Formats: sequence, structure tokens, C-alpha cells
Amino acid sequence: MLFRSNLLRLNLNCLLVSSILLLVFTSDLLGQEILSIPYTSQELNPKELQPSDAYGTSLSFAVAKRDEAGSPNLVTMYFAWDENYLYGQAQVKDAELIKLKSGNDHPNLNLNDAIEFFIDPLLDSKGRMDINDYQIIFSVGGDVAVLKGDKAKLALPDERAPKEIGTATIAIHHEVFVQGTINQTQDIDSGFIIQFSIPWAALGVMPKSGHQFKMDVCLDDMDEMLNLDTMREQSYLRGFSYSNWVGDNDFSYPDRWRKATLIGRPNLIDGYLKHNANQATYWIIAFVIGSAIVIGFQYYRIRQLAMVPVKSKIQQSPLLHFVEQEGIEPNNLVDPVFETLRDFVLKNLDRDLSPTDLAQQLHISLRQLQRIFQEQMESTPSRFVLLIKLEQAALLLQNRSANISQVGYELGFNDAAYFSRVFKKYQGISPSAYKERFK
Repeated sequence: MLFRSNLLRLNLNCLLVSSILLLVFTSDLLGQEILSIPYTSQELNPKELQPSDAYGTSLSFAVAKRDEAGSPNLVTMYFAWDENYLYGQAQVKDAELIKLKSGNDHPNLNLNDAIEFFIDPLLDSKGRMDINDYQIIFSVGGDVAVLKGDKAKLALPDERAPKEIGTATIAIHHEVFVQGTINQTQDIDSGFIIQFSIPWAALGVMPKSGHQFKMDVCLDDMDEMLNLDTMREQSYLRGFSYSNWVGDNDFSYPDRWRKATLIGRPNLIDGYLKHNANQATYWIIAFVIGSAIVIGFQYYRIRQLAMVPVKSKIQQSPLLHFVEQEGIEPNNLVDPVFETLRDFVLKNLDRDLSPTDLAQQLHISLRQLQRIFQEQMESTPSRFVLLIKLEQAALLLQNRSANISQVGYELGFNDAAYFSRVFKKYQGISPSAYKERFK
């Protein structure tokens, strides 16, 4: 009698699963056999919980309890892709979170609450997994196991699932976000979320819009704390349920997996940045540094231009008086060092002379030089050099054959436009207009 009661309850649960799956998948399977996975322009970091709308493709399915009355677990899967990764997010509603086995590549991770993901990336398998196919188990405890089609087992005709664990060198990035407590049977949990990104390169795929492959998703649901080392298979299956997204309980066969296709494509900027990430970074850094140099140079030019005096406003300046005299009288009270400095500047008109250059010419300190200029010329060494050059420019431009750009270069101005702005501010007239006066 007890056996019949349990059998009846099992049949009712199976009927419930079939009804839910029929509602969820009838239109999908009949009208949309191929699952479309959209392109995403943002890199979805599995370590950070992503909103579901960051993906774009979703599928929902239910897995009923085999031996208990109650609501089935619900799974919603989300997928997206870019040039580097296939992204996935599994949202699982489960009131009892159980982890019985731990350790990466543990052969029994599927006996935990877990998500199993199968993929035939090249769409080249038939009834059995080949060496290009993968089964990846993501456990609620954060462990992962990767199984790959095994060539040796594939040669055995009686081997229904020719795969081996721990032989695949595939770097899978994943994270588990637990909504509840694991192995605490006294409370009611909400479930867990698994996010993963699988590199296309490890799958041997160059992704592009239109690429097709097959995949399958299964939920493993354990609801009892059991010692698997002492339990027989018939015993621990009482608390264990599993199913894929079409209600199948036997899912290691690629011909039963669902076909998927990549849709969408990156825009030109996204494509370049993702394919040339390092080069793009270097260019960005170079652009920032170059822009900073240009801005800094322009700021320096603006400050220098602001320091250029207007000749009509410094007519009483001792410095201008000295520069225009082209010499000093023996009884002049001006320090004779200025004659020495003028000769030095006139011999080096094409150089960008600094106050330090002048101080070294006199074998004195820069501070001493600045004090001499301030006390006797009421000016600075820099203005001294500039006025000599600008007065020489005026003399050179009086020559009919003089070229304005050439005059600027001969006086140490590497930019003809900047020379014209400096000359115009000092003389109150542009070099070309000044030159016209002497035609």
C-alpha cells in the first residue's frame, strides 16, 4: 500500500513537470527551434552580480521533486556573447540548498545543487560527445568540474557517454551568489545564481554573427543531507532530482541538445577596442600624454606672450633706452656688464637663451644677475633678451628682401605664427605691415 502511494505521488509530480514544461516550451520548440543569443557590447564580469537584462536571451524550466509533494524548482537561464566570451547566468529558485561534495573536477559534483552546461561548439557531433564537446558542472558551493569528450572512449562502440573529467585545460570564469544558507535544513532558502564566462578560444571558435552550435542545460537538485560513501544509489536518489530544459533526464547526447545561433555584431569602435585592447590602451595613453604636452606648451606660450611688453608703454624704461642706444657712454652709470651681455645675445640670436645662460656668461649666480637687472634696469634678464631680439627683428624687416618666417627663425623663434604675435604685441603692428613701411 505504501509503495502504491509513493508511486502515485511520483506520477503526479511527473505530470506536474510535464504540464509546466509543455506550457513553457510548446511554442518555443514548435516555432523557434534555434535559440538566438545576442551580442553584448559590455564585458560581463562574472565576479559582479549582473542584472538579467544585461544578457538578452532567457529560458525558463522546472524540475519537480521526485519523492516529495511541493513546488518544483524553477530555473531561468540568460545568455549573451562578445568576441571573447560566451556569457551565461542561471537563476535558480530552490528552498533547500545542499552541497555534499566539494573540490574542482570532483566526479560527483552533480550530486550537489548544481547547474550542468553542455556544449557542442562546432556543431559536429551526432549521438555521442566527441573531443570538441564539453560538460561543465557548476556547484552551489562554488566548485566546477569540466568533462570533455574522450578520444579513446569514443573508439569504444558500447561507450554511450565517451567523456573524461579533469583532462580539459579550459579557463572558465564563474561565481556563485547564494541566496540562503547551504546545508542548513532547518531554514527555507531562496536559491542561488551562477554566472559564468567561457572563452571562445578554449572552445576552438572564432565567434561571429550567424555561428551555430548546440548546448544543453540541466539542474541538479539535492534535498537531503546524506553520506554518499555509505548510501546505495537507490537510497540517495530519493532526495535527488535532475532534468534539463525540455524535461529530459538523460542529457549526455548532442543530438538531443538544442541548437543556438549568435546574433548581432559589434559596432566599429567596440570591435576595434575589443580586438586591439592593448594597442587601444597604448593609443589612449599616448593621446592623453600628447594632449597634456600640447596643452602645457600652449599655456606656456600664452604666459610668455602675456609677458611681452608694449613698446609704446615702456618708453621711459632704462632697459629700452639701453637696447635702443646700441651701446653705453663711458660716463654712463649703467653697469658695464650689460654691454657684455648684449654682445653675447647678439652673437647667439638663434638660440633660446635663458637667464641661467647669461649668469654663466658673467660667472655669477642667477640670483645676483636678477638683482642687478632689477636695481639698474627695473626689469628681468628674460625681457632683456627678448627686447634685443625684437629690435633686431625690426632692423631685419626693413630690408625689402627679408622673409618674415626666416627672420623669426634667425632670432630663435621656431614658430613663425608665434613670432608674428610677439612682434605685433611689442610694436603694435604685424611684421608684414611693419615691412610695408620700408618699401
